[in-house]
Amino acid sequence: KAVVDPVLALVSVGQYGIPVRYQFDETPTLLSSGVGYWGGCAGCLVVNGNTVTGREGHGVVQFTGTFTQLSWTIPDYENWHGFTVGAAAAVPEPETYALMLAGFGVVGLLARRRKA
Repeated sequence: KAVVDPVLALVSVGQYGIPVRYQFDETPTLLSSGVGYWGGCAGCLVVNGNTVTGREGHGVVQFTGTFTQLSWTIPDYENWHGFTVGAAAAVPEPETYALMLAGFGVVGLLARRRKA
C-alpha cells in the first residue's frame, strides 16, 4: 500500500570521528537533529542531496510524495546504528467534523420528513 510523506527516524548514525552515510534513491528533508542516548549534537546529522551523513547523528528525515518503496545503501561500515520507518496519520481537522455532523443532520431531517 502506498504511503504519503514517509519519515525515517535515525539513531546513532556514525561516530564523532567516523561519519556514516545513507545514500537514498529519493531526496530526504531533515526534520530534526539533536542529542540522543549516545551523545550527538544539533548538527551531527546532515542532508546533502540524496545523502544523509551522521557523526553520532540522531534525528528524523522525511520523503515528500507517495511511495510504495524506498531504497538506500550504507557504504560506510559501522558497528551499530538504527532506524525506524513510519508515516504520520492524517488527523481530521475540526471543520471536517463540523461538516460531517451537518451532513448527518441533513440526512436525519430528510429521513424524518420522508416518514411523515
